[in-house]
Amino acid sequence: MKKGDLVKRVKFTDPMVTSGSGKRYDILLESLSEYWKDPAVVVRGPYESIVASELPSGQPYSSVRTAVDLLYRGKIYENVFIDDVERIVVNQHAADIE
Repeated sequence: MKKGDLVKRVKFTDPMVTSGSGKRYDILLESLSEYWKDPAVVVRGPYESIVASELPSGQPYSSVRTAVDLLYRGKIYENVFIDDVERIVVNQHAADIE
């Protein structure tokens, strides 16, 4: 994945929100999936992003994740984890290429 690639967001990882269940969480995921239905363009990255979090014991820790910045619907979204997107490859028929 590199600058200029088309990608589709397929997951919505947020280090500040623990995975949940229930109707509200399902509605949120459904809304996010509907909003992100179109392709986005990678405008920066990949790069390492430091994510601060907390263990169940309350102990803080940091982890490093690979991220990209995306241009989607005229807005830049920063620090989107590459695990949350898939690169789109446009297939062209041989007849279309001259």
